[in-house]
Amino acid sequence: MLEKTVNTKQEALSRIPSVDDLLKNPYGEKWLASFQRRIVLKAIRLILETKRENILKGLPEEVSMNALAPDIERKIYELSAYKLRPLINATGVVIHTNLGRSILSDRALQNIKNVAGSYSNLEYENSQRKRGKRYAHIKEILKDFSGA
Repeated sequence: MLEKTVNTKQEALSRIPSVDDLLKNPYGEKWLASFQRRIVLKAIRLILETKRENILKGLPEEVSMNALAPDIERKIYELSAYKLRPLINATGVVIHTNLGRSILSDRALQNIKNVAGSYSNLEYENSQRKRGKRYAHIKEILKDFSGA
C-alpha cells in the first residue's frame, strides 16, 4: 500500500509542468507581455511549490496548464499589487500613527509629484553651485517650528 501511495505521488509530481513549459505556453507569453519577468517567475515557482507540497501531503491536485493558469495569474496580480492602500480613519483619533501619517494638501502632493518626476536639488546648493546636505532644506523650517 505504501509503495502504491509513493508511486501515485511520484506520478502526480511528474505531471507538474516545468517553469519553462509554463513560460512558453500562451498563458506565459501573455503574462510576460504584461508583467515583469521576475514577478511571473516568482508566481509560477510559488504556485508549483504549493502544488508539490499538497501532492506530498496526499492531497489531490490538478496540475494541467489550464488548471494552474488561474492560480498563477492570481499570484502574479498579488505580487505586483501596491501594498499600501487608502483607508478611512474612523477611529476618532485625528492623527493615527497606525494609519500612516497626516493627510497632505493637494498643493503638497502636486509639489511631490513635480519633484519626484524629475531631478531635484536634494543634495545640491543652487546658490553655491556645489554639493549640499539633504537636510539643509528643512533647517529653517525646524528652527521656526521649534523656536530654536
